[in-house]
Amino acid sequence: MESLYIEFKGRDYLEQWERVQRWYRKLLLVKHGYYKELSDRELLDIVYAFFLNVHHLKDWVGKHNNEQYKARVEILLKERCFVLAAELANGHKHFIKNHHSSDVQSSIKSQNVKVTVGTAFISLDPAGDIESEVLEQCQQRTLPGAQYSWDFIYQSEKFDCFNIGKQCYKNWFDFLQTNNLF
Repeated sequence: MESLYIEFKGRDYLEQWERVQRWYRKLLLVKHGYYKELSDRELLDIVYAFFLNVHHLKDWVGKHNNEQYKARVEILLKERCFVLAAELANGHKHFIKNHHSSDVQSSIKSQNVKVTVGTAFISLDPAGDIESEVLEQCQQRTLPGAQYSWDFIYQSEKFDCFNIGKQCYKNWFDFLQTNNLF
């Protein structure tokens, strides 16, 4: 699909990358309890939307670039976080999982809720930089309430959706930067 926006002409994948960045910011706002007015189901919708967008960035980068980049993207997608993101995206998108899934039982199996007052630990990487901005935004809207998290089970192993999301974001950032695609 050709970009609607002139600044992305010739590099349409950057439109999807910006979309991933916006959904990552929303994912972090969910993580840090910013959306007090949303139900847990609406918050989970944001989680799923992030994974759908981060998973489909591969199509945009692959379509735009030559075979060399397509091969590099295929190598990138073998990383654990992208396998999990694909399972989350495809598992949510389809009523019945198709044959592409390597674990037809994989899904979000539990929702956790906690009420916290305090600070969060973040790392200083590209994904952490955005998280720093989000934390500052959340602190400006300090309201008591719940913070939700979700556990994703894949091949009998449990993963935190926020950690998967952060790793996917960081790995895409590193890939785009390393391959001079910004």
